[in-house]
Amino acid sequence: MSTGSMYLAVFLGSKSSPRMAAWNGLTEAERGERHGEGMAAWKAWAKAHEGVIVSTGGPLGRTKNVSASGVEDVVNAMSAFCVVRADSHEAAADLFVDHPHFTIFPGDAVQVMPVLPIPGAAARITVETHVSAPIEAVWKAYTTPADIMKWNAASDDWHTTSASVDLREGGDFSSRMEAKDGSMGFDFAGTYTKIIPHQHIGYAFGGRTAEVDFIPGPDGVRVRVTFDAETSHSVEQQQAGWQAILDNFARHTGAGS
Repeated sequence: MSTGSMYLAVFLGSKSSPRMAAWNGLTEAERGERHGEGMAAWKAWAKAHEGVIVSTGGPLGRTKNVSASGVEDVVNAMSAFCVVRADSHEAAADLFVDHPHFTIFPGDAVQVMPVLPIPGAAARITVETHVSAPIEAVWKAYTTPADIMKWNAASDDWHTTSASVDLREGGDFSSRMEAKDGSMGFDFAGTYTKIIPHQHIGYAFGGRTAEVDFIPGPDGVRVRVTFDAETSHSVEQQQAGWQAILDNFARHTGAGS
C-alpha cells in the first residue's frame, strides 16, 4: 500500500526503430510466441504492483494535434500510459525497471513524471487499503450504520456513537464521533453526490469533497479514499488519521468475511 504522490508513466516506441525492425524480422510464429510471453509478463507486473497502480491506463491510438492553426493528424512516440502512486520520483521510476514493454516487446522506454498539484487549488490527500473480503461485503460494511459504528475511529480512545446513511445521490449521511472519556466529540456529516454501487461513492462535507473507489481483485478489494485537505491540521496529520480509520475498516471487514 502506498499513500504517496501520483506519477504518470508514458510508454514510448517507434515503428521505425531498430527494435521494431528486429521484431518485424521474426517469423509470424516467433512473434506470436513472443507476444504471448510479453502479455503474461505484463500481467504479472501489474499483479505484483496492483497496490500502487492508480489507473491501468491502456494502449494509445492515433493522435490528433489541436492548436491555434486547427486540427491535424500527427505521429508521436507515445504508445500507452498508466498512473501509479509512489513515495518518490525515484521509487516510481524503479517500478518500471526491466518492464516487458522493452525487455520483451519492441518498446523503447518508459518515461515517468509526477502529476503536480494545480496551483491555488486545495491539496488533495489519498489513502488506501486492501480488504480481504468480497466486494458485496466490503460495500455493505462501508455503507451500513451498524458497521460504521464499529470501524469508524482513528484510535482506540475514540468511537462512533451513532450513524445514519441515506445512500443515494442527494442523500445525507452523518456520524457522531466522540472521545470515549466524553471530553470531546464532533459530527462528520455531508451529502452524497455520486453513487455507483460496488464501485464509487462521491460526497461533499463542510465545503470539501471526497471520493471512495472500490477496486475488486482476485484476493479482495482495494479501497481508495481521496479528499480535500483542510488548513487547521497538517497534511501528514490528516493523512495519518484517515489512513488509521481506513485500516480499522479493513480489519473489521476482513475479520467478518
